[in-house]
Formats: sequence, C-alpha cells, structure tokens
Amino acid sequence: MAHFYLDENIPRVTQRVLAQNAHDVIHAFDLGNRSVSDPEHLLVAARDARILVTYNRRDFRELHRYWTALNAWGNLAQRYVGILTSWGDVPKEQWADLVDSFVRLGQTWTTNVGMAAPAAPMETLRLVSQDSLRNGLQLL
Repeated sequence: MAHFYLDENIPRVTQRVLAQNAHDVIHAFDLGNRSVSDPEHLLVAARDARILVTYNRRDFRELHRYWTALNAWGNLAQRYVGILTSWGDVPKEQWADLVDSFVRLGQTWTTNVGMAAPAAPMETLRLVSQDSLRNGLQLL
C-alpha cells in the first residue's frame, strides 16, 4: 500500500480506483485545495509523507530541482517522499491502473532523476524523488 496525494488535475476516479486497491489516497479537493500553487501542493504532500501524483511534469520537475537545491544548501529542512508524474501521454482513464500496477510490480523508486524510462507498462510513468520510500521501491 502506498500513501498518495493527488493534485487538483487528477480526476476523482483515480482516487476511487487507487482506494479500492488498498492505497491511502487524499485528493487536493478533499482538503479544499482548489487553485493553490504547485509549491503548496508539494508542502501538503511532504507534511503528510505522501507521494504527490500530478500530470504537471514540467512545473513539478522544476520545483523538485529548487527544493533539492534549497535542501542541499541547508535553507530547507523539510523533505518529501516523491513526485509521480506522466512520462508520456497517458490517457486519464488509464492513470489509476498504471499507478497501481507500478506500485504492485515492486519496482524500486529512487532519487535519480536522469534515469531512462523502464520497460512496459512503466515506460509511461516517472518518479522524481528526493528520498527512497521505506518499502524500497525504485524506478529503474
């Protein structure tokens, strides 16, 4: 089981499917987080030790770089579990099943950002993580 925070762009059906598959899932709307900034979404996920799930790869990849730099310079002590985002064009109706399959296949997520995409079906997923998850998952 994984702990997820879905940002406002992820459909509610993704939340329902992941919850049905025994994952602990909170949607931004559950917390009243409509139209909040990307850093605010990441802060919420970090505070609750959840993987942030988003379609917004470009902005969150950049935010990951800033967060990591601030952390390395000692200007930010807060860490986050990870950011899971689309590696390619994933149809929204397939997103929940891909995330669930990714977790269940026992891949190990890692802090390495510059890795090549893994073999199918995970080639459509990308994890940008600052810390490895406790259960030893890693994206290869």
